[in-house]
Amino acid sequence: MDLRQQLQLKLSHSDYHDIAQLMGYKSKSGKAAQRITDVLADRYLGLYSGGFDFKYRSDEFISALCSVLGLSISDYKNDLDAIHGEYLDRRDRYKSYVFVDTEFKRKSQPVCVLAFCEGMRYIELDYEIRVKPMHEQVKYVQSLVAQHYKDTKGKISIWGDVRRYVFFYAEGCKLAISLDGVIINEPEEVSIGKATLTVGGADITKLATGEKMSPEDM
Repeated sequence: MDLRQQLQLKLSHSDYHDIAQLMGYKSKSGKAAQRITDVLADRYLGLYSGGFDFKYRSDEFISALCSVLGLSISDYKNDLDAIHGEYLDRRDRYKSYVFVDTEFKRKSQPVCVLAFCEGMRYIELDYEIRVKPMHEQVKYVQSLVAQHYKDTKGKISIWGDVRRYVFFYAEGCKLAISLDGVIINEPEEVSIGKATLTVGGADITKLATGEKMSPEDM
């Protein structure tokens, strides 16, 4: 059993408020009990979730929780190393994506409208896809773009008709893919004029449009 499973097992019939009190928090501390819930739900056991606690840092909280439950944190070094490794890989791995190329050239369209529609031109790939071997990623993207073209009927709002898709899979590396998912070539250049909303020099496009922000956007 890994650390997460052990914690879940040990806490399965426990009152989190009682556990928090044993960890040194005030009686019936709601915030501490909620933190235990959040730790169990987080893929990184809350080690990188931020937040503020007067009593424990994230790593200290896990250690104290283990101690109260009769677990030795040192026995789970491999689990913690694996969690740390995955976190760094998710944070640092190239954020590959597919650009929906309509060969758009702005005429009279308002910049603010373009900014709100900007996300329509990008298809981000989940981490689980990005860690796959390259040939599997390409196969997945070929199927993805063919379905996207079918679903959108070849047109994306203000940007116009889809001409091709471009898969950016590594820094400086890309593949052009036809509308039915066939690899065309590696294009020399792709013109991407990005419309953004800024406040004080900071890009707030995702925040303003309600688009989900990833850790690297924060």
